[in-house]
Amino acid sequence: MIETSRTGRRALVASALGGMIWAGLCSFGGTSEPKPASATSAPSGAEAAAPAPLEWSVSPDGEWLAVSSARGRRDQYDAWVVAVADGAQRELEEVERAAPQLSFDDQGRLRLYTLDSARGTPALLWIDPGAGSVLESTRDRARIKTELEPLTHGWARVDERRTGDSTSPRRVEWPAQRARFELDPKRDVELALSEVEGVVYYSRRVGDQLRLVRRELRSGDETTLVVEGRGLQMWRLTADGRSVALVERGIESRVRVIDAQSGALVAGPWLGDGIEWAPGGGSRHLVLTSGGQRRLVDTLLDKTHTAGAWEHFAVLDDGRIVAEVEHEIVLLDAELREVRVLFQRPVDAAQAARER
Repeated sequence: MIETSRTGRRALVASALGGMIWAGLCSFGGTSEPKPASATSAPSGAEAAAPAPLEWSVSPDGEWLAVSSARGRRDQYDAWVVAVADGAQRELEEVERAAPQLSFDDQGRLRLYTLDSARGTPALLWIDPGAGSVLESTRDRARIKTELEPLTHGWARVDERRTGDSTSPRRVEWPAQRARFELDPKRDVELALSEVEGVVYYSRRVGDQLRLVRRELRSGDETTLVVEGRGLQMWRLTADGRSVALVERGIESRVRVIDAQSGALVAGPWLGDGIEWAPGGGSRHLVLTSGGQRRLVDTLLDKTHTAGAWEHFAVLDDGRIVAEVEHEIVLLDAELREVRVLFQRPVDAAQAARER
């Protein structure tokens, strides 16, 4: 289990922070002066109140945490920005109907989709996380739609196929170059793409084996990264398009990381039967499953930490981790030791008193 200053009562919970589907309903109401994160601590007896979920996102530079949640069961939602460096907190707004879901754009601006609860008119706001001021806003529905349904990784339009409760990409279009690629339903298994424009990866079934292929959409050129016969079971491409993690079956299932362009070995192998790249961890931090245990692997330093079950977390560029643990969001160092509490779930004191 992860060692923190409160190990006895905590289990680290994490969830990938990726692209944002803006479903929050809120109206911007100004900001207040920064205050320490402890100001949102639960009052005595607040455990009786049903906790609302925390929605949160970390800025690309790792300096800011944006959070939204409700106080008790009153559907009274609020949003905050927290400085990761010292935990200083700024409350941004109140929301009457549904929790805002927050995200940062590539420029580090906090972006909020809001809906006027009285008029039903949508708006999109860009906020300076440091000052809490609105930098830009729009009520143009066409622009909002474009902003909220962007091209995947900024360059691709992806068609997905639903299988049960999950969806998977089946076709990729590159509108800027009028190029496209579609999986062969009889032979091809999985498709992935990254921030590298015009490049896709797919696995093809060859007999009872899988082959991993890199394809240039502009030229149609293909490179086989993993040939059949290596027992490929699972693969995951990093968002930056630099590396691919593989699970290969042999006497024991092993995990290794290869260069996404040449196929050369980058890191590993390790024993393992499941892989996911850590949210925010680029091509450095890998979540590896082995024998029911989950480990965080720093592929650059070849360091591994056993961590138990995870749900919500994000890895910063310097290896520190922002993680949701029970009713708090905490900052952990690279050794998974707690540095500070960044945010504690707000509680409706009146509701808590009634339920005591």
